[in-house]
Amino acid sequence: MIIDSHLHLRDDVYVGPEGTPDEILRMMDGAGVDKSVVFKIWCSTNESIRAGEEAAETAPDRLLPYAYAAPAYDRPVLAELDAALSGGPFRGIKLHAADASMAPYLVDPVVELAGRHGVPVLIDFCGDVTAAERLAGDFPDVRIIVAHIGQYRCTSEERIDQFIASAARHENLVLDVSGVILHHKVRDAVRRVGATRVTWGTDGPRNTPDSADFTRMELAIVRAVPIEPQETDAVLGASIASLLDL
Repeated sequence: MIIDSHLHLRDDVYVGPEGTPDEILRMMDGAGVDKSVVFKIWCSTNESIRAGEEAAETAPDRLLPYAYAAPAYDRPVLAELDAALSGGPFRGIKLHAADASMAPYLVDPVVELAGRHGVPVLIDFCGDVTAAERLAGDFPDVRIIVAHIGQYRCTSEERIDQFIASAARHENLVLDVSGVILHHKVRDAVRRVGATRVTWGTDGPRNTPDSADFTRMELAIVRAVPIEPQETDAVLGASIASLLDL
């Protein structure tokens, strides 16, 4: 089973019309992807919940939404997240350091809530390995998925190695390889922490050359990594399936 563990719903900032549920399903069918973890960011938590519910209603067995934790002055975000995770279609929480920062007073209540619901938190740390270390240590029972092995399109081997080393120290850290352009680091991540804690995603959809071709290219990158076939299978779907109890 192939699962894209990092896929954006339309937000009109980062992703356009290619990010609607119907377009995502067409992309998945064209690329041979069975299921996708989807979420909307650069919006309020409430808006992300509505978008995730729409996606789940469109294809409940294929589109698996996360709720986006975005700080707000005008509404009780934590209560909205709690309600979304209480019996709804949501499988996890998405956090982004560029929107929420990694200050403990902002992120800790969200990570604690994820722990109470037994769901993972996908965090884009924007290169802040200190924050990843702290959260992993303070919340050892919460599965924290490190987007992009720490930083989107990172060209610093040293920084990626720091995140891999952190995951080697903390068994609750899972490494997401979407947006990783140093492809040999996928192999290094598998070797250091094991394929069951490495997940594939596209950070798509992208319409260049088109969304299905982009996804196929991202799949080909992982399939070309010199690891064992069963490890490739884990990275491309089995690891996130286990994490989400699919």
